[in-house]
Amino acid sequence: MKQSTELTLDNWNYKIIGKKSAPKIVFLHGIMGSLSNWLKVSAYFKSNFEILLFDQRGHGRSFHGNSYKLADYAKDLEFITNKIGWDKFHLVGHSSGGVVACEYSATYPNKILSLCIEDVSMEPSKNIGKRIEKILLSIPTPFKDKLSYEKFFTEKVPSLTENFFQSKFLERFLAMNITEDKNGEKNWRFHRDGIIESVRESRAVSLYPKYFNISCPILIIRGSKSEHLPPEEYKKMLTHKNAQGVEFLSGHAVHIEQCEGFSKALLDFINGLC
Repeated sequence: MKQSTELTLDNWNYKIIGKKSAPKIVFLHGIMGSLSNWLKVSAYFKSNFEILLFDQRGHGRSFHGNSYKLADYAKDLEFITNKIGWDKFHLVGHSSGGVVACEYSATYPNKILSLCIEDVSMEPSKNIGKRIEKILLSIPTPFKDKLSYEKFFTEKVPSLTENFFQSKFLERFLAMNITEDKNGEKNWRFHRDGIIESVRESRAVSLYPKYFNISCPILIIRGSKSEHLPPEEYKKMLTHKNAQGVEFLSGHAVHIEQCEGFSKALLDFINGLC
């Protein structure tokens, strides 16, 4: 979808599910993700909450923007929640979605009831960002057909991801993001150049100054086997006066690998605020 001069809700692929007039929750996916990443978690919340899921700009079926700064993503969330009439909500973000959630909570504090950040540090991780960028630039999309795509992913992608923990998970995640484009070729579901810009922009500066100024209750969830939130950074984030943490035996995508435990921890956190 091309970006229009004036944004409308039609620019985003989004879902509102759950119990109308109940407390609100927004779930933000991570880099190269989509709203579908949160569907299993949503099942634990839809009986007692109203839930907003959406593909962020450059992701899934949403529009491809001209800019991918952290502030752009935060403004998108503000635009959408204003349009649907949500004035207060709980905010949950995974990975780069957690970075966006922090930016939003610091910029629009009056709208946030609580914040959950899943497995991402507030300190830039240029090493991880550069590795993601290298992988995306090394995969020669578009592929002319399914056979050439499958051949490359079978023979070449494993060597591109081998330095990542949970490399097989990353391979599957990348493969899930290949779809057929309007020309019948196999191409990225997301906007590749936008993803690369997002990685560069969101990890350019430390978010700790903004993080420590957030006034709402905060839950930090960490995967103990993940490199995205090192133990020392996890401990630093827990020094926030309003923060508490839960650690799972998991990799980076705790809400996928430990869906039930993640959902229970988040529910207990939110219910404990009442």
